[in-house]
Amino acid sequence: MSWPLVGREELRLRLAMATRPHHAQLLTGPSGVGKRRLARWLARGTLCSAAWEPGGCGECGACRRVEAGTHADLLLVGVAPGKTKVSVDDVRRAIGELELRPLEGRGRVAVFEEADRMSAEAQNSLLKTLEEPHPDSWIVLTAARAEALLDTVRSRAERVAVPPASPALLAAELVAGHGATPELAARAAALAGGSFGTALVLLEMGLEEAELLCRPLLDGESTEPATWARAALSGVDAEEGSLRAAKVQRARQLLDLTLALLRERGGQWLAMEETLTAREDLEVGLGPELVLLGLYGKRCVANGG
Repeated sequence: MSWPLVGREELRLRLAMATRPHHAQLLTGPSGVGKRRLARWLARGTLCSAAWEPGGCGECGACRRVEAGTHADLLLVGVAPGKTKVSVDDVRRAIGELELRPLEGRGRVAVFEEADRMSAEAQNSLLKTLEEPHPDSWIVLTAARAEALLDTVRSRAERVAVPPASPALLAAELVAGHGATPELAARAAALAGGSFGTALVLLEMGLEEAELLCRPLLDGESTEPATWARAALSGVDAEEGSLRAAKVQRARQLLDLTLALLRERGGQWLAMEETLTAREDLEVGLGPELVLLGLYGKRCVANGG
């Protein structure tokens, strides 16, 4: 199966050398670097009906169903629409299903997306399965913040660090696969910090518009902060019941872009620290509008506003 990530050849070779996947793998790396795509690639390698090889064949019905998320032996667990945390009930349900006989493949695979957004209770419910795995089951966890996972969870999974793509390779992919101009692709790739997902968001939002939305978080300049915050979180695509989650994701993207712009300016350590704190506040459940307005207020104070 074709490699799902832009570049990262060293990682591809490492995974390709494994004759059999570890019973539990923890994929770590910044948001948007491809952890979700890599998790599906690993699941295909296990559930492929044609051959046991890294990434599977990519052509059989099993591989296509894994990619679509409809394979009977693939369990996908993540943050439900309208929620900000992974449900402990969903985790327990997946653990129970992992112990059942496979319905069509050689085993069962559970992918826990954004495992760093599980409560301690949800993580603890995984421990027995991680310690005493069923011989025909595999677990893949993804996490942008590995430090949010319990030590007991981290120590029982093989850690696979997913690095960002190089800006040059990322820009080339944006041009070839998404029709961006070379200039726009280079700028988006540089600001995205090697995150393919973030680069795509910047292109979809419009790079100039995204930078304008971040300006109050850089300089504390906005005549109507409440109006600005609502505008920054408007226009998000969301299924019914998931508007808040979509706004959280948009706020996360704006904070990440703000960090990239601060790094580009250089020397603004206090602003970077405050932005990182805002990012953490967002992850622990504070409302996205409140987080943005709180950071805006700090920038106003710092800039004498």
